[in-house]
Amino acid sequence: MTSLRLVGIVLGLCLLAGTALASTGVQPLWTYRATSPEGYSVAISADGSSIAACLDRIYLFTRSGEKVWGGFEGKAVSITGDGSVIAAGTDAGIRVMDNRGRTLWLDSDVKPVDTISMSPEGRFVATIGGTTFSLHTNAGFLLARNSSSGATAVAIPTDGSIIAGGTPDSLVGFNQSGTEKWRYGIFENRKLLFARDGTYLAGASAYSVVALHPSGNLLWSYRTGSNLRDIAISSDSRYIVAGSDDRRVYLFNRTGGLLWSYDLGDPVACVDISGNGSFISAGSGRGLDHRVYLFTAAGDLAWSYQATGWVTDVALSEDGSSLAAVSNDGVLAFFSTAGAPVPPPATTVPSEAITTPAPPGTSPPAGTQPTTGAQSTMKWPEPGPTRAGGTPLFSTALAALAAGFLMRMKEPGK
Repeated sequence: MTSLRLVGIVLGLCLLAGTALASTGVQPLWTYRATSPEGYSVAISADGSSIAACLDRIYLFTRSGEKVWGGFEGKAVSITGDGSVIAAGTDAGIRVMDNRGRTLWLDSDVKPVDTISMSPEGRFVATIGGTTFSLHTNAGFLLARNSSSGATAVAIPTDGSIIAGGTPDSLVGFNQSGTEKWRYGIFENRKLLFARDGTYLAGASAYSVVALHPSGNLLWSYRTGSNLRDIAISSDSRYIVAGSDDRRVYLFNRTGGLLWSYDLGDPVACVDISGNGSFISAGSGRGLDHRVYLFTAAGDLAWSYQATGWVTDVALSEDGSSLAAVSNDGVLAFFSTAGAPVPPPATTVPSEAITTPAPPGTSPPAGTQPTTGAQSTMKWPEPGPTRAGGTPLFSTALAALAAGFLMRMKEPGK
């Protein structure tokens, strides 16, 4: 056997070993399979003790997998940080329940409701029913309602001072009375979120991740290689994770600096991030492979799990201890992150505060499709590394050992 051929075989085994280490040996702590193949969304309390899921109906589970209750059909679900209140979008309207499954209030004036955003403490609930944006207090009092053609996404800050809505061609800001205050033109808005500190709004819009000031002014945008599907913001407001049809998971700092991206090999359907950015999760869907992924803050793949169907939603607890995922075949899987490496979350990346002022009451001009890369007047670090499959450090170590072995073979007398 020639030395060149041996090198190829050894390096191939190294790459396979690295990939296997990252993608096998992980099993859920428990799974629950619904009676019919439906799986839409999942939400988890801050400490991972309560898991709410929309499968064939709405369920609440404990960390140990005990089903607390199940009832009512729904497509979207949210839960407060302490797990005491669950809000769900249903065919009957917006339904808010306690952790015993008792309905606290129901608004069926606008239905069905399939998009929901609840402030972390549950003080406000924003929804989309049909083509109508609505804002309620935690007691069920309707603050605002505004109809818009083709409503696609909704978000509210912690103080509920504004409703941000997505339409097919614009991002729109409403006040608590439902009056439009600003509009930013950009296409195919699929997901919106406010940072916990209220300083910016992030959106998954067509081919771009965008960040806007609450007054509607564009702070930065980053164009990816295909349609954005999902975004999430860490509760400390420092990091934004995005998933795209270009098969990549992207991690940004709050000023638009790309820290890293990772190629899953299949379209990314959903993403989430822990409170301080120590863990990032993703799910693949609509491709040949159906997996749940867990990454560290540094962009290393901690593990992946082969799901039985397309992964439609993932949720990390704020403390980073737990991960839940649902797939379109009606399965909820619950994982512990214990044992996964936990490097400091992006300590070399500055957590600059957004300083771009936005004059109150101004309305920015309609936006245009951004060009490739981040667009802003602010400065940030150079883009981070692009990663793909496997565990690079492990593979590199094996490759180094193989190289040393081959060099010894070439020594006289070997």
